[in-house]
Amino acid sequence: MKTLNHHLLLYDQDCPLCNWYTTLFVKYKFISQSVRVPYQEFDFSAYPHIEPIQASNKIALCNQQNTEVLYGIDALGFILNNRFPWISTLMKWKPIYILMSWLYAFISYNRKIIIPVSCARTNACNPSRSWLWRTFFMIFSAILVNILVTSYFLNHLPLYVIGNPLYGDLIYFSGQLLFQYLACRLLGEKNLYDYLGHLSIVSLFGALLLFFFGLGLDFCSVWASNLHAATLHLWIGFCWMFMEHRRRLLLSDIDSRLSYSWVLYRLLIYPFAFISF
Repeated sequence: MKTLNHHLLLYDQDCPLCNWYTTLFVKYKFISQSVRVPYQEFDFSAYPHIEPIQASNKIALCNQQNTEVLYGIDALGFILNNRFPWISTLMKWKPIYILMSWLYAFISYNRKIIIPVSCARTNACNPSRSWLWRTFFMIFSAILVNILVTSYFLNHLPLYVIGNPLYGDLIYFSGQLLFQYLACRLLGEKNLYDYLGHLSIVSLFGALLLFFFGLGLDFCSVWASNLHAATLHLWIGFCWMFMEHRRRLLLSDIDSRLSYSWVLYRLLIYPFAFISF
């Protein structure tokens, strides 16, 4: 095992996830500190063999001795293989390589949505727009939201669900995307690509919040009825989602009036989703 010293690893310093795992590479001596270079501070004119757009989409590892450049999962695999030689054997198996490449692209193209950061500066390391991976992200969020919200209601508020619990929330989620799409058109918001991503992740985080509330209710149900607590948690989740939705809009310079159309949709759809409390 040796520390990589003759390479350059370009990472997005505005991305908390990229910062985290590249810092771990340095801490555990996968690479030296001099190898880790922020994309935002890198002089691409001195390294014409590195593609700036590709490096913004996927982390780039450049060998300064032979100018070889690896991107994304290939770069990460090369670094990890230096410590764990079995990684290269595993990556040679095509199904594993394809699966890991898809997973990497899924996260990388949506990283500014998963953890929102301001992308306003001119030298920002923003991934290219990919409707393929953004659509997969919205589908992934919709499926998880349906599972988590349905589980919460069936376990803690079973008498208040209207419709088929197997796919009911998928309909509400899809209706929200459509409603907010129309609101974007009405308000003249052009950044539909980022907005639909933020809208999806807020719903997913809200569903995860309900899931953890549900675990708490399961633990406390031995001592008291959890009906009122379950209802309170539902409204806490709603308020948190509104604040997080608005925070993301302000951070991304997206029309903040979409927060109010988001509330309007919820008020319109809830009577069709749940029996009145």
